[in-house]
Amino acid sequence: MKAIGNNIGRLALALVVGALALAGALVAPAQAGTPGAWNLGYGNGSIASTGDVITNTSATTISITITYSGAPLNLTCPIFAGTFTYTVPSMAPAAAPGGTLSIPLSPPSTITTCTESITGNSVVVAIPPGTTFTLNVTAPSGATPGPYTGTLSGSLVIPANSLTVMSYFFANNAGTPPCVVQGPTNAGGLTVPGTYATSTGVAQPSTATPFTLNTTVGSNPTCPFGTNASLSASSKLTLVGPSGLTPTLVYMP
Repeated sequence: MKAIGNNIGRLALALVVGALALAGALVAPAQAGTPGAWNLGYGNGSIASTGDVITNTSATTISITITYSGAPLNLTCPIFAGTFTYTVPSMAPAAAPGGTLSIPLSPPSTITTCTESITGNSVVVAIPPGTTFTLNVTAPSGATPGPYTGTLSGSLVIPANSLTVMSYFFANNAGTPPCVVQGPTNAGGLTVPGTYATSTGVAQPSTATPFTLNTTVGSNPTCPFGTNASLSASSKLTLVGPSGLTPTLVYMP
């Protein structure tokens, strides 16, 4: 009889533990995110978590067209992977259907991989510390739960005078290198309209986007670069999230 009593006690204890576990599962907190909105997330349907780092892959390239002494010049900059970064704050950014979701990306302070098309020599691009390039995407107007897998419209905003281009080969108007120019000098910075493909993580300009340059920077002599330039449509910023997941928008009902 004692053995039977012990077995009944163990069974009762197991039932209590099972009931508590079930109750815990039923009241477990839902995945963090903003209900009724498109949240920053990933292609597997998860929503970005606090501290997640979204960065660029080696497929990132910036291409700029300008002139030097009246001759067309293409400046091409392959960007090292992991140099544009965004760390997800305490709550993933979100937007209502049809709204705008913004991601402030921190660029590298120096880009040393650029080459110019006239002589093939290297060019250095400097970016002030603390600068952010803001990627804006327009959320889908619909509200289907789960990750969005299509292409979104949007823009990339580059702050005014955030790019200083230095050539240690080209001569300035004083006849000696370096030649230094700065831009974009557009009021409010440069807004580059484009698209973001959620299946590949590629943000790219829709067309070449013109902007203006300052050819006399600080105490540097004027450079014979043209004051008008354009960001080529071939430029692209390819993003990746933790564990290789592709960033996208995920709708949370």
